[in-house]
Amino acid sequence: MQEGLSTVIEGFIDQVGRSFFLRGFLPALVIVILNQYILFGPVLSEAAALNFFPGITQPLLDLFTGEVLTTLVLAFIGALLLLPLNTTIVRHFEGLPIYMRVLLGPWYAGKLQKHKRHYAAVEDTRRKRRAMLDRAELDEDDYDADLDFELMNQLDQLHREREQVDVIPTLPVERRRVLPTHYGNAWATMEEYSLARYGLDNMVFWPYVRAVMVDKNPATLAQIDNQKLMMDISLHLAFLIGIGAIESLLVGLFRLDLAAVLLAVVLGLLYAALYRASVDYTRSMGALVAQSVDMYRLYVLDSLGIKRPDDLDEEYTTWRLLAAFIRRGEPFYFDQLERVDELDEDEEDEAAAS
Repeated sequence: MQEGLSTVIEGFIDQVGRSFFLRGFLPALVIVILNQYILFGPVLSEAAALNFFPGITQPLLDLFTGEVLTTLVLAFIGALLLLPLNTTIVRHFEGLPIYMRVLLGPWYAGKLQKHKRHYAAVEDTRRKRRAMLDRAELDEDDYDADLDFELMNQLDQLHREREQVDVIPTLPVERRRVLPTHYGNAWATMEEYSLARYGLDNMVFWPYVRAVMVDKNPATLAQIDNQKLMMDISLHLAFLIGIGAIESLLVGLFRLDLAAVLLAVVLGLLYAALYRASVDYTRSMGALVAQSVDMYRLYVLDSLGIKRPDDLDEEYTTWRLLAAFIRRGEPFYFDQLERVDELDEDEEDEAAAS
């Protein structure tokens, strides 16, 4: 029987897809079991579990009764509803909607205060230096070497002071990116990493970096995808178990049932653990994404026929122009970039002249 059951389960996972099973079906199955057998079933309600297949009197494989099949069908339907909601669930756990910032007001205020104490000065000084470099990009005479040296020293000192509090940044440097939740700020720091260092917007260029890594480093790409999968599983489980905790609490208060209240407490603790795990998976994924951008971003320029920048300040401008071209489609952005074929022509002209 065990071999037959294993074959059925493996066949089911292969048919529906491992991602669908882990991201959707498994979390949905947990909440269905909670409602079907515990809250509104035989455990706490002394009521029979739902059975959409009363005609099944002989269990399949001595396991799949009508009630079990009903549970699996409900979980399958739940998964079909859950997966399209992934983006919405992520946004709410990030705290992006305005009403979430209002609901999480005290936590949001705390994050903003921490940013003001330890990150705001970095943001302000970094903005001053970037503005000075942008002016110098238009007119070299606007470059002030003494001011640049002073700003660099200030930034170095400010980072050292911030690292006394957060060795690894837990908030983005830009205040506008700060969110009320740890999960949201883990995403924000990941997205800010490449933008602050290279001017590279991950929302635009990560698919290009992924395309390069398919050939250059598929192992790290698989690690990133696995971290994303684990993050989604943790987040979906936390979301549904959080709903279950609220359900259990309401049932316990309505029925004056201590067991249901205790179940709500247990589910609340499980929710907290899963949420914490989703934050950790996001940070681990962020570290891998940052490493990938550091190592493979310049191959994206190679594949597009764009000259590699001579320094980071030039690179910052290159990625900003390329992002503007991709987003807006105006050729003049791309025409400002130096291409490899132009370098080849210049070298041929120099060779001919000599």
